[in-house]
Amino acid sequence: MLNIVDTQNNKLQIGFLVVIAATILAVWPFLSSPSLPTGTDAEIHIFRAAQVEKSITEGILYPRWAPDFYYGNGYPIFNYYAPLAYHLAAYYSLLTGFGVVAGSKFVLILAAFLGSVGMYMFVAKRWGRVEAMIAGVCWCYSPYIIFLEPHARGEIAESLAIGISPLVLWLFDQVRNTGHKYHIVLAALSLAAVILSHPLTALVTYGFLIIFLLWEFIITPLTLDDSSKSINGGTVYSVTIAVILGLGLAALYWLPAGFEREIVRMDYYGIGHYDFRRHFIELSELISPAIWSDTGAAFPVFNFSMGSVHVVLAIMGVATVFNRHMRRLDTLLMTLGLFGATYLMTDASQGLWEMIPPMRYFQFPMRFLGSAALAIVPLCGLSMAWVKNVKNDFIKNVVPSVVVGLILFSSFPLMYPPEWSDFGEVNGQRYHRDELQGKWFGTTCCHDFVPVDVQLIPDPDPYITEQYLDNRVYIEKFDRQSLPSGTIIEVVSSNSESDIYYVSSDNEFTLRMSRFYFPGWEVMIDDEQWPFEISDPNGRIVINMPSGEYQLKLSFEATPIRSVASLISLFSLVVTIVVLLFGFRDTNVYGSSENEGSPIIYQLALLVVLAAMVIKYIGGVGGWFQYHSAGRNVHVADYNTFAVVEDELELLAFDISASDVHQGGELSLVLYWKANVVPTRNYQVYVHLRGEDGTIVGQSDKINPASYPTSRWDTSKYVADNHTISVSENASTGLYQFHVGLWDHLTGERFLAFDVNGWLLGESIPIDHTIYVTE
Repeated sequence: MLNIVDTQNNKLQIGFLVVIAATILAVWPFLSSPSLPTGTDAEIHIFRAAQVEKSITEGILYPRWAPDFYYGNGYPIFNYYAPLAYHLAAYYSLLTGFGVVAGSKFVLILAAFLGSVGMYMFVAKRWGRVEAMIAGVCWCYSPYIIFLEPHARGEIAESLAIGISPLVLWLFDQVRNTGHKYHIVLAALSLAAVILSHPLTALVTYGFLIIFLLWEFIITPLTLDDSSKSINGGTVYSVTIAVILGLGLAALYWLPAGFEREIVRMDYYGIGHYDFRRHFIELSELISPAIWSDTGAAFPVFNFSMGSVHVVLAIMGVATVFNRHMRRLDTLLMTLGLFGATYLMTDASQGLWEMIPPMRYFQFPMRFLGSAALAIVPLCGLSMAWVKNVKNDFIKNVVPSVVVGLILFSSFPLMYPPEWSDFGEVNGQRYHRDELQGKWFGTTCCHDFVPVDVQLIPDPDPYITEQYLDNRVYIEKFDRQSLPSGTIIEVVSSNSESDIYYVSSDNEFTLRMSRFYFPGWEVMIDDEQWPFEISDPNGRIVINMPSGEYQLKLSFEATPIRSVASLISLFSLVVTIVVLLFGFRDTNVYGSSENEGSPIIYQLALLVVLAAMVIKYIGGVGGWFQYHSAGRNVHVADYNTFAVVEDELELLAFDISASDVHQGGELSLVLYWKANVVPTRNYQVYVHLRGEDGTIVGQSDKINPASYPTSRWDTSKYVADNHTISVSENASTGLYQFHVGLWDHLTGERFLAFDVNGWLLGESIPIDHTIYVTE
């Protein structure tokens, strides 16, 4: 295993310290600000972590059921959604007492350090420590990793999986190289961890790992001298054991998730906003620099980019294959990986996405920015091969620190995410209130993983709502209003996966539970299994109850496949311990490369990182690397305007992609809105492209302007409302104008707009910009 301590002076390698310091700077917004923001997916991940924490405190160490979502009906999200991030957040909360919000922040910070350290180790062992230093810094400053995932999207689980991915490559490379028992165990644990963190990221990482191992076992030996061409059977065996153990350890998750996929709903995947066809990325955006954020904006604007400096460095790394002294086969592998990930993010790959139906589960092609980082970052490190081949010591010593400086400087706009306020309480009362407000249901976008028998989400039960809003410890999850007169039902005990009731009734009756049915739920009356029905169309448990006095128990038990999966994971854990205790021999197959370079290289780079920390602090105080729109000024807009609707929403500015468009073409229009008071309703927005005679040749409609309900807009921030307008192929050539209006889709009412002087504009706002339609 690579030693991060220099044996000569018994101190940490300075290059490794550079990567650690750079990572601290990258995660500084999390370290310096309490809580986490709402309004991103971090919110739903925190709620899931809280449900896991609740189950753990009840003695349920691996919960599959989230009891409080869907108005208290619960659903089996943890049977399908990888739970490791939530368990880590929950145990952090339980051990420290700081709560699951702090626990979720811990997971994000942990992911950043795991990724940086893992990439440093992987590259140092294969290519050298100077390359590793550059790669480690490039990893934590990849735009997707430093900003898009943790801040813009709030994807806690996916961030963790991406952070573990470099560790998987490094540890399996170590197994391939040595076959040592410690490497086998750690590699197996890393593979299990990435699977348990995020299934889609795990699928890509696992695929890349298999290709990497096949490449190293089959392709690489063909280029070595005759004495080294044979494949070492011992290390092949060790790698196979590590893969099997990793899959086995995670079997308690992926086996039921796969075999029980047909008993939950996933029919909304790939529809509407979640159709992958709507989210391909232009190549120009993938290589673009970071955008300055605007403190006056409600939501940050960003590019889905691999990083402009990263791309330049990667090109230099790829170019080493054309120099016979620097040429390496693994460079070619990383290059192919980068091209593959880039291809999958652009519309050139649409045919492939459509050819492979499961690809729709990825939803957003930009997810492959994470796998692109696995390939592009080692290539960035390889760019230093050109520097190391230069005979001038000054260039050798200075250029790496210059490169570190360029990476950091290009990333400064990403180091200032929007400020956030306190997250607030995390409890059943809040889940229920948010669902009542229509903010989300079950913490998924499209009713994913709701039991298949639930064809219609039932309305909230008033009595259950009352209990949740009162924040009661035990929630009675049945229809009390339908009970016959004189019937008594009292809660004896209740937890996430079990309810016990005392029942007394003079008559037989039907008890309608407010629990969705899902295989595993069982009903017992006085220790005797009792039949039940499933209501249609809301999929709830319905029990025909006998008369008399007895105990009713509902419990969520393991199905055969879940039991088998748990046994496989338990057996794999035992084998892992056996390997750790007895192990395999330690052999070195292909050697390693840990070329150190002059100490001054790392010292200068460390000074650059420390200087960046100072600049980051001063920039935060001085407002550098950001725009600061305030009032009715929108700094980033191309054109200013003004109109007010219902004395609540103001249109402040707009952008238009072009003034000319051909028949059948498309135009992009960005509207900048701001609420001057908290809106009294959720407005809908339309955009019409009209001719002088009122003919509409193109339009865009949205349920929510800026895809966010207006009743929840922050009155101190503007929102950017993006529209794409397709022009009719039958449109006559000539001049046209955009008209924008707000309306209520429930009543059909269109609201009047007024200009800055209070003059009536009508039911729509004319955009003061002429569009010319050509053939």
